[in-house]
Amino acid sequence: MLTGVLASLTTLVAPPRATACSFPSNQQYELTTDASADTTPPTAPVAVDATVSRRGKAGDCGSSSSCDDLGVASIIVTTPGTDDQTASDDLGYRFELVSGKLPNGASLPNGTVSLLQDEEALIVWIDGRSDDQESFHAVVRVIPVDRAGNEGPGVEVRLGDEGSGCQAGGRELPPNALFIALALLVLTLRRARLAHS
Repeated sequence: MLTGVLASLTTLVAPPRATACSFPSNQQYELTTDASADTTPPTAPVAVDATVSRRGKAGDCGSSSSCDDLGVASIIVTTPGTDDQTASDDLGYRFELVSGKLPNGASLPNGTVSLLQDEEALIVWIDGRSDDQESFHAVVRVIPVDRAGNEGPGVEVRLGDEGSGCQAGGRELPPNALFIALALLVLTLRRARLAHS
């Protein structure tokens, strides 16, 4: 019986097993068209959005994983512009910080990059496991680039949040669960002592 109580107590207080955390890397955009044959720049993106997630991309406050100390910002080109020789979904993008600042350790993608599968570019940084994350606000210019290297007009997107994070870094115990488990352990030990006396 004592073994069962100890096993229950261990289950309640032990953190869940961490899972591996990985994000796709932004890939450098390759120029493949002769610049002398293509001098027309692409048009500006029609719509650009941005999201920020603290303590893991999924934002799941009730689980524990190796993502728990990460911040993730996603800049999404929801509707790209057009180009005369490069397909809209084949354009590259360059990012410039217009104003504000990114969190410590975060940086915009370097150079011109291809968008990932979800038409996004990712910014990933170590945000800490603390619930007390710094707020940040930035304006980023998103500049389209065609395969000849022509840059079109950029559009600006706001990136940031008010900080803070999830209320718990691991599994949340039900109210008084730890107290109840300890009380059961003490009661079991007392009964075992009386039985042997």
